[in-house]
Amino acid sequence: MRKVEQQREAANSGSLWLLYGAVGVGKTTTLLQSLPTPIMWINGESKQLTKCMKAAMDIESSSHARTDVDLFEKDNVGKPYLCEVVYEDWPDLLEFVSDTKKFDRFASVVVDSLSHLLTAGLAPEIAEQSFAARDKDKKAKPLVDSVKLSLEGFGALAGQALRLITFLQRIASVGKLVVCTAREDSQPSGLYGKLFK
Repeated sequence: MRKVEQQREAANSGSLWLLYGAVGVGKTTTLLQSLPTPIMWINGESKQLTKCMKAAMDIESSSHARTDVDLFEKDNVGKPYLCEVVYEDWPDLLEFVSDTKKFDRFASVVVDSLSHLLTAGLAPEIAEQSFAARDKDKKAKPLVDSVKLSLEGFGALAGQALRLITFLQRIASVGKLVVCTAREDSQPSGLYGKLFK
């Protein structure tokens, strides 16, 4: 067993949070208003942060407007208060978050949104790989089979989600505040509602 040095661990301990809520309630704006800067923003939804950044700093529209920093500006050494990266694919995301040194200069790290990354990012990538790997003779229903996850696919989804959370815990363990957002809705961006209305 190892002896825990509470003082050293307390200084380096960060935390990992999940901010969960309905679409449009202000999760993103709240984080922009309240997180310590600088912020590394991992954008999993490819949404434009500009609107939320303006809302976070707009004194007239909010009694909780951010007045300590301008998220659009750079700090006194020329680095932005907010650095955004946009999700492209799962292997790149895991490679990015696996190196805690990439986050040294940031006080906060946001994954927006974890639910979107899993349902609209990773799940289709797993389904596509499974479909491509199937025997050509077994592709009787290509429209269904190309998007359907098998038990193996759901296992892969859970395992990959655990890998991401493990990397995020490592980032938090070096003193960073890591926040993942998640949406209440089961379909990303109301996809089926938009298709069938």
